[in-house]
Amino acid sequence: MIVIDGHQVHLHCIAAGAPTVILEEGAGGASLNWAWIQWDVAKTTRVCSYDRPGYAWSDPTDTPRDADTVSRELDPLLKSAGEKGPFIAVGHSLGGAYVRMFAAQQHKSVVGLVLVDATNPSAMGDVGLPPIRKGGVASFIASNKILFQIADHIGLIRVTYDIDLNDYPPDTMPAMRRFLLSHERARTGSASLISYPIRCARSAV
Repeated sequence: MIVIDGHQVHLHCIAAGAPTVILEEGAGGASLNWAWIQWDVAKTTRVCSYDRPGYAWSDPTDTPRDADTVSRELDPLLKSAGEKGPFIAVGHSLGGAYVRMFAAQQHKSVVGLVLVDATNPSAMGDVGLPPIRKGGVASFIASNKILFQIADHIGLIRVTYDIDLNDYPPDTMPAMRRFLLSHERARTGSASLISYPIRCARSAV
């Protein structure tokens, strides 16, 4: 647990070697999603996964969940933990936008970029989905933790998941289940998606 700007952030690094691989999960995901992959990569080099604020073991914050903010939060986290480049940044889904921005900001220390089914900045329109507009009902509910919990309690929203826990290592399943059903995960994920079409387009490098 690393304290960044008064908030605890969870960083999990294993093995040794260079370059260090940084794993960035998409919206609604966290370090546990990388369990199998992190163990395999560790056979070759050092590899780190982490939980962005509001996910799993990391404290929530009120900072925007756009690519610029997320990528700028990653740099002091790595430095505070004593993790030094060169880095290979790996981004899955919405995490692709975050690592593209991180690579642009930290181009001297990032020597590789891997995009795993990464979300394209124009993908919402490309697949026929309506744009998520800031200031709408979803944004208003996601902006306040207590309001989000009330909305869940009265049935306005429902926190659930469609992931098969059998796909994950057995020893991670209890923690994964708690994480997937947490209000903070759902709220932070909503905030990330709301920020995406507005502020992530600049992340392409």
